[in-house]
Amino acid sequence: MKVKFLNLYLSILITIFAGCSSTYTLKDFSSEKIFYKDFNNSVKDKSVKVRLVNDSLYSVPNGAVIFNDTLIFIEGTKKEKIKVDNSAIKEIRNYYKTDFSHPLHRIILKNGKELSGYNIEILPDSSIEYLVQENIYGRHIPINKIREVSYKNHWLGLIPGISSGVVVGFITGILGFYPVHNSQPNMGSIGETQSTDLAGSTVIGTGLGLLIGSVVGWLIGYSYTYQFNP
Repeated sequence: MKVKFLNLYLSILITIFAGCSSTYTLKDFSSEKIFYKDFNNSVKDKSVKVRLVNDSLYSVPNGAVIFNDTLIFIEGTKKEKIKVDNSAIKEIRNYYKTDFSHPLHRIILKNGKELSGYNIEILPDSSIEYLVQENIYGRHIPINKIREVSYKNHWLGLIPGISSGVVVGFITGILGFYPVHNSQPNMGSIGETQSTDLAGSTVIGTGLGLLIGSVVGWLIGYSYTYQFNP
């Protein structure tokens, strides 16, 4: 495939991906509380970019949360296994959702506390262990100093990347065939050999488009942006 067709691939794909993003502001939600809640649910475990109103940029690998009109970076997580003796357990109930070979457990303790979820392990002596995960917080920045917070979903980028790459590849495969075919003497019409060549050209173009589209789609991804002070 000639360089000009490779450039055509990339230019068309980048143009397509220019619109692959979602932007949210306070006006898209019924209240500030719901806006912040949606933000927290979306970015709490994502690698995000935080841009301030003075254009300073922070890369935050473990996500962030909003609390009391302040954006708090999550520096990491701490995991701890806690064991509960059988004498403290009032009742153990098993239930299933979709995987019937792996039950979920609901543990009711004698102090009234209830534990449930996937991280519960029942030990041979009927005691239990469960995993507790706690966020470790770092830098705090007031919301009025933040312009926007964004992150990318690379898997979602594969969908438009593959589909557009296949279409663009098929078309460029045809465009790549005809200049070569028409430049050859005494070959004004497409015969059996030329039809085979055309099919081969479109297959190569489609395959190349699939490959390039997948790579470009993954790298660019689908962007989500929350704007606070645009």
